[in-house]
Amino acid sequence: MNDDSTQTEILMQYLDGELSAEETARLERELKTSLPLQEKLERLRAVKQSVRLFALREQVKGIHQEMAPEYRKPAPVVNIRWVVLRVAASVVGIALLVMLYEYRQLSPSALYREGYRPYIITQSRGMSDSGTLPSAYESGRAQDVIRIFRSLPAPGVRDYFLAGNAYLNTGNATQAIQAFLAMRQKNEQNNTHILEEDAEYYLAMSYLKNGEIAAALPLFDKIHNDQGHPYHDKVGRWWLYKLRRTN
Repeated sequence: MNDDSTQTEILMQYLDGELSAEETARLERELKTSLPLQEKLERLRAVKQSVRLFALREQVKGIHQEMAPEYRKPAPVVNIRWVVLRVAASVVGIALLVMLYEYRQLSPSALYREGYRPYIITQSRGMSDSGTLPSAYESGRAQDVIRIFRSLPAPGVRDYFLAGNAYLNTGNATQAIQAFLAMRQKNEQNNTHILEEDAEYYLAMSYLKNGEIAAALPLFDKIHNDQGHPYHDKVGRWWLYKLRRTN
């Protein structure tokens, strides 16, 4: 897909749902490996949305004029300078809408919502014991997890990990960060690696939730660059690119 005009046309057809299943699959495979193509698709999507909003505004204005004929004025003499200014203003308006769209997409909260996946206990990862705290977590009772965690005289690595996720699920990113850091420290003291890679991802997400992009980026970079990392597929190239734009 080298010709720029052909590329743009195909991307627009993709956004309009006009490609065949085979063409869609081919394009989506290319999108996964081409950052410039991903960027172009996002720009076209934003412009298309802006144009749709502009057209809607014009339609509403037309309806208003039809409903109030008594307020109509004689058509003014066309002034080419005025026409040019109106076109320029429309272009600026669309550009501002695109910038607003990009800003919303690049905010830490938007990227957090896009990238976050809640932790699910699985037997294969050593969290299947029927203890009270894990049971509360499996049942989705985050506040109970936090209450039980605070009552433990000597929390273990898994306790810190589940508490960190519970704090994150309740929106308390600061406490989540403290729990994950304490968990990693406990692993280091015991020379263990329990849930270490899981903690990397959820600690990074906690930093992102808290708006600490500089602290989150090294962790996300490590996950993205390690193809064997269990959370590698959750930190895509395009998502990471957008995260860097917010820093």
